[in-house]
Amino acid sequence: AAELRKAKEEFFKNREGKENVVQHFISDKTNETLVLSQEDLPSKPALHFKNCIQCSITIPDGTHIVKVLIEGCRSCKFDLGTCIITTATLEVWRCESCEISSKCHLGTIQTDLCEGLKIEVERSEDFGSLVQAGMNNLQVVFKDERFPPLQTGLEQLRRQFPDDDINSTTDQYITRIVDGKLLTERIVRLLNDYPTTEREKASFEAEAAKTSEAMEKLANDLLSNGLSDDQKKNLEDLQKKADASRVADGQTEDLTPQARARFKKEKGNEFFRVGDFHQAAVFYTEAAEFDDKDHTIFANRSACFLKIGQAAKALADADKCIELNETFVKGHFRRGVSLIGLERYEEAARSLARSLELDPKNAEAKASLQIAQMKAARARQSQA
Repeated sequence: AAELRKAKEEFFKNREGKENVVQHFISDKTNETLVLSQEDLPSKPALHFKNCIQCSITIPDGTHIVKVLIEGCRSCKFDLGTCIITTATLEVWRCESCEISSKCHLGTIQTDLCEGLKIEVERSEDFGSLVQAGMNNLQVVFKDERFPPLQTGLEQLRRQFPDDDINSTTDQYITRIVDGKLLTERIVRLLNDYPTTEREKASFEAEAAKTSEAMEKLANDLLSNGLSDDQKKNLEDLQKKADASRVADGQTEDLTPQARARFKKEKGNEFFRVGDFHQAAVFYTEAAEFDDKDHTIFANRSACFLKIGQAAKALADADKCIELNETFVKGHFRRGVSLIGLERYEEAARSLARSLELDPKNAEAKASLQIAQMKAARARQSQA
């Protein structure tokens, strides 16, 4: 899990760099009153308040920021006013006894592992959704009094959902305004990790079933009126494409860890094919989280690490691949190439020789073995 978080952080850091988003930290402040101004901030700032204690922080009306992140703060008050948050995203985690007031639009409020957090929303129409995990004593107050204050957290959720075995750190619940009422539901994830709820999933499946039934009826009607062989084939191809599209989008009932691993691995393969090896490695890492027994995932990630010049990581993944399947050719081949990168030529030659035992016609392995043997010989001569 730690490796996955690190991989994702690196990916998002690279992505934000491309989008010119600047992470602007305000950290380790104690007993201070801060009023930020646009002039004090970089262009496209993502404000990150971290480890502040007993501070009062105000973001003036009209200030443009990308998103607001609040981490590890205690007994602080944050006034967002009518600032303009372009992503409409507020993230709060590992905070204690903090208050946040807002008059701006908040499409997503993400809260994790906090104790005693109060959020005041000026207008309920500016409230999009509240996602929580591992919260205690979370309160949301709607200043327009359209809804009564929402008092929630683990204790309340366990009473509200007695049949749910709620994990206190990972299980997520979402609260939104649905049909004019505040509705809290447990988040489930589709094959592609898209977050949804059982209600929405059931609605989607019912709609998909209706569409499928209508398509089948249309097909039968057309067939009964007589179709040429080419028309029949085209109709079958359309149905196959529709089914494949549902699977590719993660809209399938098979949500087992192995199915999710396959989906993530295929996403990794797609990014590898276009040369985005960093993002491919992220998807392979996610795939391994779901299925750590699939040797091909580690072989593929090893290839990514080789492409970006991280031979030690490539070697570790190659070793894991071989541990899971000793006869997998690519595991030994990538182990050999990794060892060449680490200048461990004798070991590299042995691994590449093993890959040739398994696949004697492997041209890449033959060429790499010659390189390893040549470099090993030179190393021995230099030590003589």
